Amino acid sequence: MKLVVDIQKLGHRGMGIARYGGKVILVPLTAPGDRVEVKITCSHRDYDEAELIRVINSSPLRREPPCPYFGHCGGCQLQHLHFHYQERLKEELFREMLIHQGEVDESRIEGILSPSNEFEYRSHIDLHIRWSGKPLLGFMTWRGKRIVPIDRCLLALPKIQNFLIETRKMLEKIKAVRVKKVTISGDNPGDNVTLVLWSSKPLSRKACKLLKEMTAEIPFLRGIYILNRRGKSP
Repeated sequence: MKLVVDIQKLGHRGMGIARYGGKVILVPLTAPGDRVEVKITCSHRDYDEAELIRVINSSPLRREPPCPYFGHCGGCQLQHLHFHYQERLKEELFREMLIHQGEVDESRIEGILSPSNEFEYRSHIDLHIRWSGKPLLGFMTWRGKRIVPIDRCLLALPKIQNFLIETRKMLEKIKAVRVKKVTISGDNPGDNVTLVLWSSKPLSRKACKLLKEMTAEIPFLRGIYILNRRGKSP
C-alpha cells in the first residue's frame, strides 16, 4: 500500500516517524518536515514499517549526501541531514535514553562535544565479504539482505580507508574464500591498523605463511588475527 505522509521527527537509528490513520509509520532516509510517498513493507500491531518511494516536499534539514554509497549501504543513516542537525538529534536521543532508561537526573547531563571533523573519526569497521572470483568488501544493506561493495568509507580513519585496498589484495592472494568478514581497527591517532579475519574454518598453513610475509611488508600493520570456530591464531 502506498501513502503520502509528513515526517514529524526522527527516532532510533534515524527512522522518520509519521502518522497515518492514528498509526505510527517508520520511514528510513527521511527528515523532519519532509512530505514523502512511501510503501508499507511490514505491518505490526502498534506501527508500520515503510520504504521511501520519493520526496514530494523536502525539509530544509536535508542536504546532498557526501557519500556515493549512502542510501544503499546500511553503514550510515544520517548523511542526508545537515551535520548540525545530526549532532542535535544524537544529543536528544542520548539524553532521552539516559533520563528514561538510565534514570539519570537531567541536570547532570552536559551538552555534546562537537568533533573537529565530520568525517574520518571511526577507528573500527566491520566489512562483509562476497566472493565473485575476487573478494568484494562492503557493508550490508539497510535491511541486511545483501552486501554493498565499497572502496572507501568517509567515516573511517584515513589509514583504515587506505588499508581497504591492501586487505582486498591479501584476501585475493591467499584465496581465502572461507573468510566471510574482516574487522579493521586503527589506533589513536590512527597511525597503525590491526586486521581481523573471520573465517568459517581454519586457514591453510600456506595461507598463514603468506599473511605473515605480507604483514612484514606493511609497516603500519600491527598484526593479523584469524578467528574461527576453533579459536584464534596470530
